[in-house]
Amino acid sequence: MNISVILPIYNEEAGIEEMIRSIAKTKIPGVTDLEIVAVDDGSCDSTPQILNRLSHAYKNMRVVTHSLNRGYGATLKSGAHAATYDWILFMDADMQFHIKSLKPFLQYTANFDYVVGYRKDRADNARRKFISFIYNRIVRLMFGLPIRDVDCAFKLMKRDSVRRIKGLPNSFFVSEYLSKNFP
Repeated sequence: MNISVILPIYNEEAGIEEMIRSIAKTKIPGVTDLEIVAVDDGSCDSTPQILNRLSHAYKNMRVVTHSLNRGYGATLKSGAHAATYDWILFMDADMQFHIKSLKPFLQYTANFDYVVGYRKDRADNARRKFISFIYNRIVRLMFGLPIRDVDCAFKLMKRDSVRRIKGLPNSFFVSEYLSKNFP
């Protein structure tokens, strides 16, 4: 299986190099090739320069650049459009996830086009965890979604299925929209 890893990036100069190096060096059984699609969503720190340097160092990495910050959903759309492999992994670039977490997802790809992770040991303060808990309960009840952590930014999905969904929002609510409208 070949996978395009889409990284939505906005002002991640502190950790983006470590994140990309980690993805590039990790081998996952069942994955023959990974491409890294770094989507810079209008960063105004040194992130663009770091990404440019890394794209020369890694042949399997491409950078998509938004000149202005267009939103979280826009990074997914741009990344899915730029991806060349049949499967895409959408994961945040802020070091909350490790590419090794992809391994258990692979068993579901024969039967599902959309696999969503959840944050087991969430790296947020108690207030943020509480708000997320309430938000996830409301979203599950309102939309009937059987997803534990709807906003978890570790999603494996069939590229063509994502491209077929019409009206993906540019906002952070792209996760809810995807979950509700995935074919």
